[in-house]
Amino acid sequence: MNESKEIRIRPAGPADAALVARLLILAWPVEAFLAMDEGLTEENLCETVTSLAGKTGNLYGYDNVLVAEIPNPEGKSDVVGAICGYDGALFPELRKTVAQEMVRRFPKAAGGLEEWPCEASEDEFYLDSVGVLPECRGMGIASALFRAMLERAGNQGHKVAGLLVDEEKPEAERLYLRLGFTFDGFKDFFGHRMKHLVYSLSE
Repeated sequence: MNESKEIRIRPAGPADAALVARLLILAWPVEAFLAMDEGLTEENLCETVTSLAGKTGNLYGYDNVLVAEIPNPEGKSDVVGAICGYDGALFPELRKTVAQEMVRRFPKAAGGLEEWPCEASEDEFYLDSVGVLPECRGMGIASALFRAMLERAGNQGHKVAGLLVDEEKPEAERLYLRLGFTFDGFKDFFGHRMKHLVYSLSE
């Protein structure tokens, strides 16, 4: 466990876009995406997500993101974590801009995104991605981000929050279970079976 520091959670803004992009893709299967085209780099992907995170009206828009800050030795704060979440009923609409931008920039690698499955359920607030800098893990940052986003979801009137977790990531699943999520079945995500976990916001 790393030394505990004061964690501040706040809404993201356009100026956070580059950091948000780097944090969110920490949770993604980047290697599988890059393998689809030998010309792709992680920097290419990060630039695209940065563009999306600096706007609103898409899955990764700053209006759907909270960031975590901790104090640094200079007396300022560093963004070290981010979480993305939104109304699951809006997923098809929010997905369009992301899919179009990815296909435009990476036609060979992202062609399958035109048939992007609806990973979020219409009746839930969907927790899309969470990322924390490797050197800052073990400080409770991810838990703080989840609690803040769940509070936002409840304040928006949602009764249930949901997320998908890879069966091959038991540590992540244990965190979600500790936070109060429960298993709700399986979902297919681009041919990969994922566990669907839900959290009741009405209790």
